[in-house]
Amino acid sequence: MKKLSLFLAAALLLASCQAPSAPVNESSSSNPTSSQDEIPSSKPKEESQAPSADAEEVSVPVSANIPMPEEMPAVAASAVELPEELAVQSEGWSVSLLTPAQYTLEPPVNRGGPSGFMDCDVFRAVQGDRVTLFNANGKQISQDGEYDQQGESWYAVEGAVPVTKNGLSGLADAATGEILVPIEYTYVYPIPGRPYYRAEKDHSQGDILRKGTLEVAYSLGTGDEFSPLGEERDLLYQNGTLKLFDLEGTPVKNMVCDAVNIVARDTDEIGVNRLAVQEGGKWAIYDGDGELITNPVYDSFGPSFQGDYIAFRRSGKWGIMDYTGKITIKPRWDDIILSEYGAVLYEGNKCTATTELDREPDGALMYDEIGHYSENGYVWFEKDGKYGLLDDAGNVVMTPRQQGPIYGGMPGLEDGVFLVEGDNGPNSFGVISNGKMVLPLESLIFLQGINSYYDKRETYNLICTPAGKWGYIDGEGQFLIDTRFEAADGFIKDLDVAMVKYNGKICLIDRKGNIVLETVFDSCGGFNPDTMVAAMRYTAPDGQSASCLVRLAPS
Repeated sequence: MKKLSLFLAAALLLASCQAPSAPVNESSSSNPTSSQDEIPSSKPKEESQAPSADAEEVSVPVSANIPMPEEMPAVAASAVELPEELAVQSEGWSVSLLTPAQYTLEPPVNRGGPSGFMDCDVFRAVQGDRVTLFNANGKQISQDGEYDQQGESWYAVEGAVPVTKNGLSGLADAATGEILVPIEYTYVYPIPGRPYYRAEKDHSQGDILRKGTLEVAYSLGTGDEFSPLGEERDLLYQNGTLKLFDLEGTPVKNMVCDAVNIVARDTDEIGVNRLAVQEGGKWAIYDGDGELITNPVYDSFGPSFQGDYIAFRRSGKWGIMDYTGKITIKPRWDDIILSEYGAVLYEGNKCTATTELDREPDGALMYDEIGHYSENGYVWFEKDGKYGLLDDAGNVVMTPRQQGPIYGGMPGLEDGVFLVEGDNGPNSFGVISNGKMVLPLESLIFLQGINSYYDKRETYNLICTPAGKWGYIDGEGQFLIDTRFEAADGFIKDLDVAMVKYNGKICLIDRKGNIVLETVFDSCGGFNPDTMVAAMRYTAPDGQSASCLVRLAPS
């Protein structure tokens, strides 16, 4: 298999809620796929309905329905005494204390931003080996030490968070602490976008429970696989039988098959459900109603549709078809790497690229390696050990002269500004602007248009020097705020402040790099950008340290 560089240049992989995935083989249609990542209906695409002209967009703050704290938790004998003033310096911001400094408030696995600050939906405060739960506004929503310390996530899925007691698990409401699913399961988690919980007992495959009533919607045995399929279908693969249901649990269709994989959902941009189904050793495509789209004559399909297209293999060669089953690129290629915006096609040790997936490519085989086309319209190529850049028409916009892959059109960068992949680990790049290298290859660069907590038009990009100092650059690679912080995070949407660590203290800075709030705290375990409640650690002069919850607010 040809090596595929899946590294999205400068992608800021901030923490995301990691709910356990459903066991049916499936793949997101938003990621580039190699044809050799094999996974082994005729409903027309529905057109999107535009909102009516009278429709008004109503924005309700996420924190609006989260109860506020009414009183401070009781002070434990082990609490660390805090200074009378929690802010050393304040320019329009203040710090208010929500709990005593008597907890350990550090996520078990920090999936936060590049500098370690983590956004979160709940706070799990540990004392000894017991956990007390606080909501995003800092209100205590469980009894003191009510839960086991099992390393659960600080994120909510469908408004619920897992809780553990005496080794058993349940679900609690992230805002109120109300028990949604009794604490009596081996594990339990919400299924995103569905009125279901998946709950397991005694090492079985478990049950699919309906929210509210907790009645069993589907009972799963060993080897059974369940997954939501689009907006109106559930899929169950059981004892070699594919079963489709509507959301009321009414059977729609069933068929015997060897295997099934979800390759497209009507909730994706493609707008239709598609299943790859193996029958007698060959694969076919079906729609979400179980109607045949293609005959079972294919060796395998790519992991998922990329936009309207999927790679397929027949007689050992790869081609591309659309969601109606029409073959648009004949199966004559040794390998295909497909993305929503284009494909790289291999023949022997050479390759070409095309963005016109509805027709045969006309490009000559001339490159040793090509990256993948994405929304930005550029793709890197390698020739004779050097890297250059192509646009979406296949034109060379940068001749091969760099030592690493080149990325252009990235969110947060201006047109004509490119990143060159370095060798200083993940997110190591140099920046080329107006044909000149303006930042060296050893820089760690994190573009800020990717995280939903931050403004997608954000042009303050994080940069870290090899010496570990953080600052901010603009879309041309020029410094906006010099690298002087021990840690830094993105600017928070609508607030125009960013959290940093400076001279050992947690601070807020404005867009000129001025400190608008310097706290007495030396670490931030996590914070909620909507409420600006944060888990802060304080270290006393005698060396004792503990964490508390505080609220950072404009004064």
